[in-house]
Amino acid sequence: MKKLMNFKKSQKGFTLIEIIVVLVVLALLAAIAIPTLIGYVNDAKKKQILTEARAVLVAVQSQAVYEYGVDGAVAADDISVTEVNDLLGETYIVADTEVGDNGFLSYTVSTAGKVTGIVYSNNGYTATYASGAWSTAKAA
Repeated sequence: MKKLMNFKKSQKGFTLIEIIVVLVVLALLAAIAIPTLIGYVNDAKKKQILTEARAVLVAVQSQAVYEYGVDGAVAADDISVTEVNDLLGETYIVADTEVGDNGFLSYTVSTAGKVTGIVYSNNGYTATYASGAWSTAKAA
């Protein structure tokens, strides 16, 4: 009997207060870390859409020069989605989509055959090229 009483007294463990304190500390760490990680994910998605959009710009420009020459006039619908995807080797753009949908592409080409603007949207983000500068945003 004495052994049983000593065994009960020698048991050690955490009290309820100690466990609650640990949980509160973990909750605070999570509250700080989660928004930071979400910011990193959003930045990575913006960089991905920008990389894809630059590849699309090069593909559209290449197709414009290939089909129409440097001095050829290119209309807004002369370069097909299929031609751009073939040059890229992947399906970046899906035909008949709207801005904000996956794989949307809109472009403008000058009468000299130079791409002057692109709007490319994929995975909820949009990259825009205008006046020689890029911008990215989360699609509305």
